[in-house]
Amino acid sequence: MIEEIVEEIKLKLERNGIEVEAFEIESRLRLLMDDYGVSADEAKRSVANYFMKDIQDNKRDKTSELVRIKDIKQENQWVTIKGKVLTLWESRHEAISQIGLIGDEGGVIKFTKWKSSNLPDLDIDKVYTIENAVTDVWQGRYNIKLNRNTTIIEMDEDLEVMSEIVSYRGIFVKIHDGSGVIYRCVKCNRSVVDGECQEHGFVETKPDLRIKSVMDDGRSVQDVLIRREMTEKLVGADLNQILSEDIDVLHRVEDVLIGRYFVAEGREVGRYLLVDGLEPIKEVPYDEVEQLIYEAEGV
Repeated sequence: MIEEIVEEIKLKLERNGIEVEAFEIESRLRLLMDDYGVSADEAKRSVANYFMKDIQDNKRDKTSELVRIKDIKQENQWVTIKGKVLTLWESRHEAISQIGLIGDEGGVIKFTKWKSSNLPDLDIDKVYTIENAVTDVWQGRYNIKLNRNTTIIEMDEDLEVMSEIVSYRGIFVKIHDGSGVIYRCVKCNRSVVDGECQEHGFVETKPDLRIKSVMDDGRSVQDVLIRREMTEKLVGADLNQILSEDIDVLHRVEDVLIGRYFVAEGREVGRYLLVDGLEPIKEVPYDEVEQLIYEAEGV
């Protein structure tokens, strides 16, 4: 069945003077139909439109001026930015080679680099000028796409990046070891294992609560750290009650989080999002799921 659809799309593109390899068409079809359950007719339309738009865009003369991230306020604009890479997330999508956050003195923005762009990889804490990226909006926040028309220039300098609250919307898929009731060194506040601190050895400890978990939005995964106050809310009991009643924290938290959609807000520290706000999403509209799929095949 897919082979027939591939041939239909290929013929349609050829009639419009567009040459595309059959394997490229098939890979996008399989993503939509096999991985995301999109109907054959809708997948065929989407893939054909993707290649039509991609080729048409490549025929345009693209020039863009250097802008500050905070001034990005329109979608479908070609922009050039200079920023420092703050975070790189693990991509869960074959079409995406890198996804992360880049920031300058005025703001922070999410970027997606497509594998088909054949661009060099970006490294955390390095500064780059990114020429001719495309702006977009996803879940109410602006982001940029790095495609085959984008140029990446590594800069021999540093930037002071503004710290900003970021949000991540997805499903909780896993809780890491080291979650629940933990004990910290009274001297340095680091977590201890079997009463031993890596810095101070066997020491007096104090109890604490945390949840180290993983969220997945279909394109990338994000490690999140939920601290004591919010963990108590999820469990429905404070730390003293948890200790006195021997409440199974992980069981309660798994019931509330795992397999459910949330918007998590907080600040990025290393690979973790330190969660300050957590709101459940009771229903994910189909058009948002559809948009997520198509975004993964972006410009």
